[in-house]
Amino acid sequence: MTLSSVIHAERRAALTGSAMALLGEARHYGVSVVVRCGHPRLSGKLPPEATETRFLPRLGESRRAVVIAVDSLARGWSVEWDEEYTEYRITPPRRTVTADVEPYVVDTPANRRPASWGDTEGKPVPGGSVCQCCRGTLWWREMMRPQGWRCRTCHPPTGAVPVTEQDTREGADGAPARIAS
Repeated sequence: MTLSSVIHAERRAALTGSAMALLGEARHYGVSVVVRCGHPRLSGKLPPEATETRFLPRLGESRRAVVIAVDSLARGWSVEWDEEYTEYRITPPRRTVTADVEPYVVDTPANRRPASWGDTEGKPVPGGSVCQCCRGTLWWREMMRPQGWRCRTCHPPTGAVPVTEQDTREGADGAPARIAS
């Protein structure tokens, strides 16, 4: 089983379904479930009462979900009880977000622009401009009756009207990059 191809929805389903109940039951029996070579394995010996409750056959029937649940917990997913909504809250692991600023963009305060601004005259975006929110350098506006420039990352076009885009990276020719519809 390849765990790298498991999507968030599968992880959420495994963490809220019978797999989590089986992991809790294993803890009750004094063992833990570990994943080795894509298969669930028990860390110790089960007591006789586990045979009576058919724990091992149920674990085998839910093998995929159990493996996904164990892997998700190991990757930092968490399951928390929300008293206010009286339900479990599944939270994915927190990631450190790093800004991927291209090294040839001169990020000075003079070059920073808001993510969108009104410009009914349709003046081009000054070369070297970067979005002050995401540091993006690709801007767009409507081709007909332009409302102003917008950062393509922060405010992507909807596709309802044709737009023109301009790349303001240093070394870009300053002409509209492409016309999209």
